[in-house]
Amino acid sequence: MTTALRFAWLVLPATLLAGCGPQSSCDPARDRSIFQVGGCVVGGGYQQRVDRLSSEADRAEADRAAAEADRRAAESRRDTAASRAAALRADLATQQTRSIALERDIQAARARGRMDQQRLNQLEQDLTSLRAEQERVRSAPPNPQQQQQLQDLRRRQDALESQWDQLRRATPGA
Repeated sequence: MTTALRFAWLVLPATLLAGCGPQSSCDPARDRSIFQVGGCVVGGGYQQRVDRLSSEADRAEADRAAAEADRRAAESRRDTAASRAAALRADLATQQTRSIALERDIQAARARGRMDQQRLNQLEQDLTSLRAEQERVRSAPPNPQQQQQLQDLRRRQDALESQWDQLRRATPGA
């Protein structure tokens, strides 16, 4: 055998084996050389790429699932807030209806003229203040303090109705 042929037999396997190590740049879309492809297949470069891409896909799926859970939790909070707001609006509407009825009763009593006018005036002022506060709460944007504000308004409404009942009982024939 000639020296060149012997050299080729020594260099060729070494060249082929050099392409068999792990390849960090193995990309089947870019690899054009048979030696590079062979090295990536034998050296596990393609498998490493598949494993890395699979891992990235798993992380992306986990991120998507976490984002979906966050979205569902936000929707739940939104729905809860909306139902609370609806309940507060209904409560306020009930209170306003009671205030209107009390206002009519006071006007009717004033027209009959049999009750203590000074106490009726004070009751009307308190009722006007209460109605203004009810309107302010009704037109305000939803906020965490509304529940407390409505409870305060309810207590004031109850107190005014109690005062009205006492005034009616104290006035014979009213």
